[in-house]
Amino acid sequence: MADKPDLTPLLANMTDEQREQFMAQYDSKKKNRTTAFLLAFFLGGLGIGRFYIGNVGIGVLKLLTGGVFGILAIVDWFLIWGLTDKVNFKLAMGIADSLGVSPGGAPGEDVGALRAEGAKPVTAGPAAAHAAGPPPSGPVTEPSYMLAGILGIVAVLLVIVVLLLQWSEWDFYRDAWPRLLFRG
Repeated sequence: MADKPDLTPLLANMTDEQREQFMAQYDSKKKNRTTAFLLAFFLGGLGIGRFYIGNVGIGVLKLLTGGVFGILAIVDWFLIWGLTDKVNFKLAMGIADSLGVSPGGAPGEDVGALRAEGAKPVTAGPAAAHAAGPPPSGPVTEPSYMLAGILGIVAVLLVIVVLLLQWSEWDFYRDAWPRLLFRG
């Protein structure tokens, strides 16, 4: 699959001038899937891949928790390609809307695939799509990612509580290691 979602339905209803403007804007702003993957693979614990695709919330969570102890960093190896595609799709929809182009070909055309990806339905051509307002922009936020973030925060808080409860016994642990390692 290419670094961009299928743009055929968007490009079908554009003039040559609109198509050139669209591609110029899209190519300058789109996020590269390979770059996102490499950032997630090598710097995933710092959330750099999420920052790259504009998902700042999860990026900050991963930065502060070391990728929630590496778990989210590994999960991102498998999710970052699809997240990058979603970000690029929303970018393409926003650019098309700013040019006053409907997401489908002719008015009333079935654009079920676009609707499944979050696009607005086509009702009466470019004017109606433009009057409806721009599509939502910003980072991809889905309930499953928010749940993962909440669970990560809870895990960090539990580790802190356990460490605080064990703090009073720290002298035992500090003194026990030399005795266990250097018997004799």
